Amino acid sequence: MMRLAIVKNAESAKKLYRYMPANYVILGGIDGEYLIGGYDEAGWTLDGYVIPRLASGLIWATEVTDNQEVVLGFLREQEVVL
Repeated sequence: MMRLAIVKNAESAKKLYRYMPANYVILGGIDGEYLIGGYDEAGWTLDGYVIPRLASGLIWATEVTDNQEVVLGFLREQEVVL
């Protein structure tokens, strides 16, 4: 199952990408707020690695759990075309 998180306070997509393992990607976003998603693999988990790793760079992430409306609302706010 894909895990999703909303990221805040990222200076840029490029900086955010440097903090993430290969099994997680940036799905959309702009101006420091992004939606990331991926699959947990071999210890590279969202809650055990990705979120703490982002926090080490002062980038905050909150997992989105079973709430499609949160994701769609985020994408609408960012004017991402689905």
